[in-house]
Amino acid sequence: MKTKLVLSFVVLVSPLLSAFAQSALPPAQISVSWSAEAKVAPDEIHLSVGVETRHETLEEAKRQNDESIEQSAS
Repeated sequence: MKTKLVLSFVVLVSPLLSAFAQSALPPAQISVSWSAEAKVAPDEIHLSVGVETRHETLEEAKRQNDESIEQSAS
């Protein structure tokens, strides 16, 4: 009699435990990451150069700026 009672209890509770165990698991997922690095000798360079001159008048600032550019070009 006890065996039938225990067996009946297991049969009735088993689906409940199974459902609880499945809901406790995290959702399935896939994670992928990748990185790469290539080292080569540079074959091109980009260089930006500027001259800044400040003065109270535009004409004097332009004249000083032009002189600075002429001196650096020679």
